Amino acid sequence: MTGDSFRRFLVRLKHWEYWPFQLIYIPVFVQYLLYSLKYRTFTYPLHINAPYMKYGGFIEESKWEMYQKTPKHLMPLTVYIPCGMSASEVNDIIENENLSFPLILKPDAGMRGLGIVKLNKFEDLKSLSLNPSLNYVLQEYIDTAIEIGLFAMCRKGKWEISSLMQRGFLEISGNGVDSLEELIRANDRAFLQLERLRQENTLDLTEVLNKGATKRLESLGNHRLGTMFINVEERINPVLSESISKLCESLSGFQYGRLDIKIQSWEDFEKLQNFWIIEVNGANSEPAHIYDPSYSIFKAWSSLLYHFNILAHLASERSSESFSSVSLREFRNLYIKHKALK
Repeated sequence: MTGDSFRRFLVRLKHWEYWPFQLIYIPVFVQYLLYSLKYRTFTYPLHINAPYMKYGGFIEESKWEMYQKTPKHLMPLTVYIPCGMSASEVNDIIENENLSFPLILKPDAGMRGLGIVKLNKFEDLKSLSLNPSLNYVLQEYIDTAIEIGLFAMCRKGKWEISSLMQRGFLEISGNGVDSLEELIRANDRAFLQLERLRQENTLDLTEVLNKGATKRLESLGNHRLGTMFINVEERINPVLSESISKLCESLSGFQYGRLDIKIQSWEDFEKLQNFWIIEVNGANSEPAHIYDPSYSIFKAWSSLLYHFNILAHLASERSSESFSSVSLREFRNLYIKHKALK
C-alpha cells in the first residue's frame, strides 16, 4: 500500500461518514427485519408516497416519473432522454426544448449521486459514453448560493421537518505560496478527491492561489465528490415549517422523504420564493444532516432508526388502503435489476 493509499485508508477509518453504506446501516437492517416479521412482509416500505412515487421511492424509482407529477414551476426545466440516443440526438432535444449549457445529466434511476454529470458545453456531451441500456434525464443547471436537503414527513395530517442540511461545497483557500495540489494534500476531505481530480484533469494542480483566494473543486454538491453536509436544524422555525407544509401538500400523495432544493436565500425560501426542487427522494432516502462531521455514529444511528421507525408506521397505516401490493418475488427481481443498474 502506497503512502497516499494508506493515508486515504486512515482518513476514511477515522471519519465514519466515509464508511461503507452496508456497515453504517447494520442497525437499520436489523430494524427492517424486525418490522418485516411484525408486518409479515418485506415490502412494507413500498406502500407509502402513493401515487406520487412508484414503489414508494424505495426501489426502482424513476426521476422522470417524479418530475412529471411535480408542479413545473417548482423545478428546473427537465427533459427525458430515452436509452440508446446518440450525442447528436440528445443535442437536438436540447435545441428543441430551448435548453442551454451548462446542464445536469442524470440516470433516470439512480442513487447517492451515481452517474450525475455536469455538462458545460456540447463537447462534454460528445465525450461521454452514454450507457445504451439506461434512460437519462437532462436538467438545466441552477446556480444558487445555497443548496439544501430537507427531510419532511406527514403524521396524522401534520408535517414535520425532521432534518435540515446545507451543502458545503469543496473549496480550497490559497496562501500565496503553496500549489493547489499542496493545499489539497493539507486538507483531508480534499485529499480524498485528489486521485479523481488528477484523472479528470480539469484543474491546474500547479496553480498557486493568491492569499485569501478560494477555488471550488466540485460544483455538483455530492457527498461522494467531497461536499460537506452541514446540519442547519437551527434554521427550522414556525414560518419555515408552515411554508414546507404548503410545499409538500402540492406534491400529491407524497408523505415521507427528502427534498433536495436550491434556494437564493433563507428569507426568500421561508416565503416560498426563488427556489427550485432538484429532486424528491422517497422511502430509501435518509436524513442527510447526520453526515455533518460533528455528528457521532451513535447520533446518526439514533436518527436513522427514528426515521425508519416512522416509515414503518406510515407504511402500516397505508397498507390497508387500496394500493397495489408487491410480491416477494417481484420485490426480489426489482432489487436485482436495481443492483445491476448501480
